[in-house]
Amino acid sequence: MKQTRIITEAAIFLAIYSVLLAFTLFIPIFSIVTMFFLASPFIILIMRHGLKATIPMLFGSLIISIFLGPILALPITLMFAGTGLIMGYFYLKRQPMLALTGGTIAFLISFVINYVVSIAFFGMDVFGELLEEMKTSMNQAFDLFSTFGQEVPADIIDEMNSQLELLSYILPSILVVSAFIFAIITHLTNRLILKRLKLDFGSLKPFKDWTLPKSMLWYYLAAIILGFLDLQEGSFMYIALLNMIFVLQLLLLLQGFSFIFYYRHVKQLSKGIPILVIITSMILPLLQDLIRILGIIDLGFDLRNRLKK
Repeated sequence: MKQTRIITEAAIFLAIYSVLLAFTLFIPIFSIVTMFFLASPFIILIMRHGLKATIPMLFGSLIISIFLGPILALPITLMFAGTGLIMGYFYLKRQPMLALTGGTIAFLISFVINYVVSIAFFGMDVFGELLEEMKTSMNQAFDLFSTFGQEVPADIIDEMNSQLELLSYILPSILVVSAFIFAIITHLTNRLILKRLKLDFGSLKPFKDWTLPKSMLWYYLAAIILGFLDLQEGSFMYIALLNMIFVLQLLLLLQGFSFIFYYRHVKQLSKGIPILVIITSMILPLLQDLIRILGIIDLGFDLRNRLKK
C-alpha cells in the first residue's frame, strides 16, 4: 500500500515537473518564475518519501526532457533535478545551510558544464558574445555623442574598455555569484512551499547572525599584498588573483550588510533602514566601499560583542 502511494505521488510530481518545464521552455514570459520551481517536485518528494523514491522520477524527467527538446530541456533538467536532489537531501536532514551550500555547488557545476559544452560542441561562447554586444552598444553610444558634437574623453573610453576586459577575467567569480543567487532564490521559493505543506526542513540562521570566519581577513590581506606584484595581464596568476579579490570583497560586503541588520535589531530601528542602505549601495559604489570597511572592522574587532556590551 505504501509503495503504491509513493509511485502515485512520484507520477503526480513528474506531471507537475513536466508542466513547469514546458512553461519554462515555451513561454518565456513565465520562465523567470517557473524556472525556480523546477527543483520543487524533487525536493518535496524527497521530504515525503526519502531519496530512493525520487530516483525513478529523475529518470522519468530525463526521458520527458529528451522528447521536449534535448538541446535545451535536458541541461535544464539535469541542473534543477540535480540541485533539487541535493537540497532536498539536506532539508530532510534538517540542515538548510548545507542545502544552500550544496545547491550553490550544484548550480555552479551545471553552469560550468553547460558553458564548456556550448563552446565545444556548438561553438557558442554566450558570455563572450554578450561582452561583444556590450562593447558594440558602447561604441554606438560614443558615436551618437560625437554626432551631436559631444566628444567623449579618451580616458573615459579607455576606462570603460578596461571594465569590459575585467568582466572577461572575472567570469569564474560571476559564475560562483550567479550559482549562489540561484540557490538563494530556490531556497526562498521552496521554503514557502515546505512551510505550507508543514514539512520540517530546519531553520536557517537569520541574516543578521551571518558572519565570516576571521581567517577571511588574512586571505584578503594576502590578496591585497599580492595585488602589488607586477603580474602579467591575462596570465593565470593575474586572473586567479582578480577572482580571489572579487569574491573576498563581495563576502566582506555581505559581512557589512549583516552587521547593519544586526545593528538595526539591537537598536530596534525601523526594518526599512537596512533595506534602504542596500538599495542605495547598489547606486553609490562609494557606499559599498564604506560598508565593506564596516564588515572588515566587524570581523576584526568583533563589533557585535562590543555592541551587546
